[in-house]
Amino acid sequence: MKDIWDSLVRTLIPIAVGAVLGGFTAAGIPVDPAFEPSLIAGLTAASSAVYYAIVRLLEVYVSPKFGWLLGLAKAPVYQGAAN
Repeated sequence: MKDIWDSLVRTLIPIAVGAVLGGFTAAGIPVDPAFEPSLIAGLTAASSAVYYAIVRLLEVYVSPKFGWLLGLAKAPVYQGAAN
């Protein structure tokens, strides 16, 4: 059960960071008000994906301590399905 919690934390933190970055980025872009929600959603998704990728690369290739930027310093380890 802890592995599930760990994976949720490490997924939700980048989404939250992406939402904040997407909102800040969209705040300075003048667009049609009808298009603004789509712009923010797209920027949020892109920011989340880029943030997660950068932190995972830093965690794997530089130091596991960068995992804290995802909420936990240790990636969850899943056990194989029982046969």
